[in-house]
Amino acid sequence: MNRRDPDTVSQSDIYRAIGVLEGKVDSLHSVINSKSDDLGVAFKRISELEKSVSKAVGIAIACSVILPLAMQLLGDFRKSNFETTQQTTFGRSSDDFLTGSIEKLHRRPTSGTSIHVS
Repeated sequence: MNRRDPDTVSQSDIYRAIGVLEGKVDSLHSVINSKSDDLGVAFKRISELEKSVSKAVGIAIACSVILPLAMQLLGDFRKSNFETTQQTTFGRSSDDFLTGSIEKLHRRPTSGTSIHVS
């Protein structure tokens, strides 16, 4: 726009200035819309990440409760299998096995320290 004497501004100069301002406002509006779309995409991604993290935390909590219980049950199961296997060692019951072990302790020669079972 040509800067002339303010007293000689024509109506076409005013329309031209308004058009320039409308163009600038439109460009600002498009920039704001593109930024708002970018923000919408970012918030959507953040929301998906929060959901994934909450699922992972839930799984971790469930594992921290279930795994110790499962290990305890597995340990009890293995212990019961071990006791069952131990009870029938060499065709003897666990009582016979213990009695034989105690008899062996009594038959040991005493050398300094001894173990007496009553």
